[in-house]
Amino acid sequence: MAAPIDPKTFLSTTSPSRGIQRSLTATGNYVATVRKATAVTHSCVGCFTGPNDLNLIICKGSHVEIHLMIENELQHIMDFPVVGKVVFLELSRLPSATEDFLYIATELHKLCVVRWDSESPNLITINAMQFQPTKLETGEVLYCQGGTICPRSSTVVLYSSQRWLRVMTDVTSYKKSSFLWRGPKMMILDVKFLYGHSSPTMAILFQGDNGSFGVKVYEVIDNNFNLKGWQLPDNVVEPTLLIPVHQDPYGFLIIGKELFVYCKEQATKTKRMGFFNIKAYGRFHTDTRKHSYLLGDHSGHLLMIELPQLTHRILGRISIPSSISYLRDTIVFVGSCSTDSQLIKINHLADLQVLNTYANLGPISDFCVINKSGGQRKLLMCCGSNEESAIELFYTGTGIKPKNFTELPNVRNVWPLKSSILDDNHTYLVLQTLQEVIFVYTIVNDGFVAHNFSGFISGLATLCCQNAIYKQFIQVTPKSVRLICSKTGLLKHIWTGKSDIDCASATVSQILVATGNYLNYFEIRDGDLLLVKEIDLGYTAACLDISYLGENRHSSKLAAVATWSENKARIFSLPNLTLLAEEQLSCLPRCIILCAFGMEPYLLCGLGDGSLFSFKWKEESFQLEDKTSVSLGRSCLTLRKFSSDGEDYVFFSTPTMPSIIFYKNDKLQHETLNLMNIFDACPFQCDYVKDGVVATGNDGFVFCTLGDIAESGKTVIASCVRRICHQEETQSYAIIVEEKEQTKRHRILLLDDQLNTSASYKLDEHEIGLSIISSRFANDNRFYYCVGTSFSVPGEDAPIKGRILVLLVINGKLVRVTEFPTDGAVHYLKNLHGGLLVNISHTTPRFFEWMQTVRELNENPDVVEPEGVEERFSSMCSLSQKVKYKLEDIVIAPENRNNHTAILMMENEVLFSSNAKYIIMSYNGLDNMVGQWYSGEFITQIKSGTLSRLADEDYAQVPSVLFSTTTSAMRVIVSLPDGVYSYLQNLEKKMRAARKKWDHFVELSGHRCIELENARDRKFIDGDFLESYMTLSEELQWEIANDMGIDVPTLIKILDYLALFH
Repeated sequence: MAAPIDPKTFLSTTSPSRGIQRSLTATGNYVATVRKATAVTHSCVGCFTGPNDLNLIICKGSHVEIHLMIENELQHIMDFPVVGKVVFLELSRLPSATEDFLYIATELHKLCVVRWDSESPNLITINAMQFQPTKLETGEVLYCQGGTICPRSSTVVLYSSQRWLRVMTDVTSYKKSSFLWRGPKMMILDVKFLYGHSSPTMAILFQGDNGSFGVKVYEVIDNNFNLKGWQLPDNVVEPTLLIPVHQDPYGFLIIGKELFVYCKEQATKTKRMGFFNIKAYGRFHTDTRKHSYLLGDHSGHLLMIELPQLTHRILGRISIPSSISYLRDTIVFVGSCSTDSQLIKINHLADLQVLNTYANLGPISDFCVINKSGGQRKLLMCCGSNEESAIELFYTGTGIKPKNFTELPNVRNVWPLKSSILDDNHTYLVLQTLQEVIFVYTIVNDGFVAHNFSGFISGLATLCCQNAIYKQFIQVTPKSVRLICSKTGLLKHIWTGKSDIDCASATVSQILVATGNYLNYFEIRDGDLLLVKEIDLGYTAACLDISYLGENRHSSKLAAVATWSENKARIFSLPNLTLLAEEQLSCLPRCIILCAFGMEPYLLCGLGDGSLFSFKWKEESFQLEDKTSVSLGRSCLTLRKFSSDGEDYVFFSTPTMPSIIFYKNDKLQHETLNLMNIFDACPFQCDYVKDGVVATGNDGFVFCTLGDIAESGKTVIASCVRRICHQEETQSYAIIVEEKEQTKRHRILLLDDQLNTSASYKLDEHEIGLSIISSRFANDNRFYYCVGTSFSVPGEDAPIKGRILVLLVINGKLVRVTEFPTDGAVHYLKNLHGGLLVNISHTTPRFFEWMQTVRELNENPDVVEPEGVEERFSSMCSLSQKVKYKLEDIVIAPENRNNHTAILMMENEVLFSSNAKYIIMSYNGLDNMVGQWYSGEFITQIKSGTLSRLADEDYAQVPSVLFSTTTSAMRVIVSLPDGVYSYLQNLEKKMRAARKKWDHFVELSGHRCIELENARDRKFIDGDFLESYMTLSEELQWEIANDMGIDVPTLIKILDYLALFH
């Protein structure tokens, strides 16, 4: 069956439209994630995947991850998206249950209750409820701010700041019900259910109309709120949160900025603790006689409160927490929105030990994209907050460069051979097809021709093929080990075992084979094999490797073996096969390799789920250390070593996109290559190519070289980075930074192409950098950096003056050419008509022309058209600066949720914008909104560009824009041709309908906000949802494919190609 429309049809090499630039459109958009969020907003701990499992559940904005605690490490189980901003995440167990249920609520008043099905294994939705948000008389929607769950029942309360609470009872059963409760006039700050009560009882922390703070306790009976007669404090200085006490004598804590209050029904007790702005808390389980709680403040101080003594102490410094979750054995997870998250251990209640750090790029305040010819893409992001700030770099190059292609249908595996082990160049290629037919090729001039060696056997899978000493070749099949003369190609010796050979590896002088549960180690002789050692492994080997480490290239002292049933990787010594070390893997191993990057020996293991596990091998202690895991796609096929330009690499192949593993900046890194459907690869060196690579695919094999390699990096900036701008002509970047000192002085830093600081320009006192562009003026061939500023003087409500600075890069330095004082803040700058279009303090746009002779700016009011497109757009951009968010907390407090947070207009007047309701809008012209898409996250910037792995000619047909969020997620909006968009829209509809039968967690309407009109959000397709097709069961995959009138392989091929867009 063939697809009615295939996304490749409009990108094929024969298409007349290939290479012709399409304009970005406001309709037909495909939204997909480029980088997932890293900022942790919520976390909780419980027994979710099993009664004896200890799980950590982490939420990152609108993305949830499930982890399993193993020893002192977190093992990733799965992750899934949530449509909407998550405001409540908790694990809770019913009295008769052995495992916890997961409760998730979003700000749009949706509550989902899910459990883990260990047989699938997957999530099962217990209940999903959606409620219409309450609206005030002004029309303002009351978004959900948080929630709490009753410890004795499945009663959940969701609350908004404006005194509204929604109470849902029996949410895990069909008897579920809900009702709204409107409290007295107050602003709700926190709500918590209390322990030790026979009926649901909650404490409500609020702020009254007069600005004072208070707390009330209510009992919920028969849809009524009964005020309890607790003795409570009249006023607490700036309280931030409530903590319910889990054990007798129960009660709760009110945490303020200078004190905390322990409230019980008949008494309260207050204790001062100094000035701490507490952001998160977690229960600490060490002594059942004490009730201990951990508190984290806005500066990263970690405190402990102990009850009933009401003592407190500072334990040390941690990342600025957004959540604190106790795991076990004094191990605590610290989730952070603004800095890296941590796994820490509290030793003797005094010393803090960081066990692991989880990188967080967020929030992203600005970014720039550089798209060069040849498919090279570079993304630089201003990441972090006042505490930790950096420039994050992601760069994708062209990867593999083909030299020539040889047709050989269904070829799978490839091995290189030399005439002699002393030769520098390779002479032969041994290739195996899907039908297990062996072909031998030799290189002639600059191509490959077939060659005949009678000693090689076909019809059996070749497990290993290798040069050997005494001018021999090795071929290992499931039935035998064969020694072949490298001169004549005749068989010299054959060894057969008691049972079939499962896997094998060899050096030029050694062979290791696995037969059943046994390992057999041989040393190679001239026309003979000497069995040196045989051991009973106890399990069937899945893969093994004896690649050399160190300077001796003829033999290895180590063997790496991974087994099926127990999923372990082991290191043995050679020749004795003595077990030296072993490590647990997360799933079935597929391939394993010993390799060295520089002087560092590593063990790499590719797994069936597409993960790559890496370990450092410590020869002195015989230990595997620094265990890391990364997902590189679908099931790993092969791991092969090769070199390029003196650097060592490992090739990691999957059924879709291969990757290379390399060592850079003192750590292992990986990058996806630009060839699809590569099954195997091997090094091949000849006279005219020093560091060649042969890669196999369905139709044949390609001889190629490795070109520019994609890379990532991080440059720590001592100041907080606010804005970034690239200038191609000077190969430089200019960034606006805010110093961390008390003065908060702003500077403009000049960075070279390697992100090294080469110059600094200090702004005046109280001057803030707001906007920056690279500009070229009329009749001037030079390129300038133009910076818009404002003066924020204490005591003034709004800036009354600012500047436009024009800077020039000369010999790696920033030189001020001129400045123009303004009567307000310069929020917006744009090149227009050879001059600058400027918006100052959200007023009428103004135009400045460049006076070349005196090199100054001169205002020309005659150029400005108040109702012109560019002028109106500048005002919209300027107004977007009004919407603020706190980088430290990702707490959105916009003055008006309808205001733009980011905005971009293309040359054809297609416009994309976002507002503080987390909605992306697309326009055909400034006044014609045609589409909306609910993102569920605060969007900081929208800019034109791509990180697509498509060739330039193909990318021309699918222009795109990128947008960033406060949770560090980076997503792309790809503009599709009408026919492809219609086909994918139909596919999304059928996928949602099919999955809804099995999983109520799936939204039938996708990214549709309750406030959106149904027709408008159909102009966007959820790419992440479509690409999740790969994770579905085979039965569900075929149901969807049949409904589309195609087969599963064709549908997977389509979705694999769509993944190249990001």
